[in-house]
Amino acid sequence: MQSIRQAKAAGATLRVGPELEITGYSCQDHFLELDLYDAAWSSLRDIIDHEDSQDLLLDLGMPVLHRSCYFNCRVLAYNRRILLIKPKKSLADSG
Repeated sequence: MQSIRQAKAAGATLRVGPELEITGYSCQDHFLELDLYDAAWSSLRDIIDHEDSQDLLLDLGMPVLHRSCYFNCRVLAYNRRILLIKPKKSLADSG
């Protein structure tokens, strides 16, 4: 949230975060635990619902589990709506 506030204060219209910013790279074997994905979605919801996140296009990095496959994704959101989920080819889980 701090970087979102800084981006808005600087007059940005797009805020791009690092890869896997919601969970961090250091999750290692936790990428195989379902709780991690539930927590990531909960955090994403908290971020995009926050008043400070409005009127700013957010590009956030997080892991996504879809059809029993793990993905390292970019999530684009604007004004409490997810616009796009773009998976990479492989999840950064090699330590």
